[in-house]
Amino acid sequence: MGMLVTLIMVVASAWGFRLTYEALRKIKFFRSHGVDAPTFISRYVSCFHASALVMLGLLWGTRFVEPGWWSALAYAIPIGYLAYDAHLICMEPTLWEASALAHHGIFALLISFAIGSYPDYTARAFLAELSVLPLNLGWIMLKTGAHTRWPQIFIVNSIVLLLTFLRFRVYTFTLFTIEAAFQGVWFLLPILASFAGLNWYWFILLCQKAYTLSGKQAPDG
Repeated sequence: MGMLVTLIMVVASAWGFRLTYEALRKIKFFRSHGVDAPTFISRYVSCFHASALVMLGLLWGTRFVEPGWWSALAYAIPIGYLAYDAHLICMEPTLWEASALAHHGIFALLISFAIGSYPDYTARAFLAELSVLPLNLGWIMLKTGAHTRWPQIFIVNSIVLLLTFLRFRVYTFTLFTIEAAFQGVWFLLPILASFAGLNWYWFILLCQKAYTLSGKQAPDG
């Protein structure tokens, strides 16, 4: 019965994100401003998912919720989202990105193995989603040209992005990998190492992008 309930919650979660995606595409404001394309809408849905995981991580970390409820939601929300988003990436050519699919696969494995045995580590891993919010905001500002209208906001957001990405993604999963090696948790070690490597790869790309943009925005002379 427990597996059936979990499966129902995962399916409900996936459909919830899909319905949210479809609802956002129909909002007149987005359509009138030309930001109703899949590349934009998927970013908005990503923010909902990230906010939910960060809230779960904080609630569990402060022990405001019971383990049973936390475990069920902590499995259903991310797995449902990963299934929805992986399907969307495969169906929409403009969203295709191999590294995103790799991230989804690794994250799904990590959640599946870690929630029951390592809930505290899972809660800390969920806080990595903090970086998604400034990441998506910066991407949207670049695509809409808002970074030139509000350069100060864009600069502050970029700094927040780099700091949260470094602290909650690169540092966290590198530390998890080292701890898994020292503690002999061999079945999680390749998953954590892959996830840490992927986050290092993305962080380097973010630093390169920030360097390029800073050069473009720097005054001449």
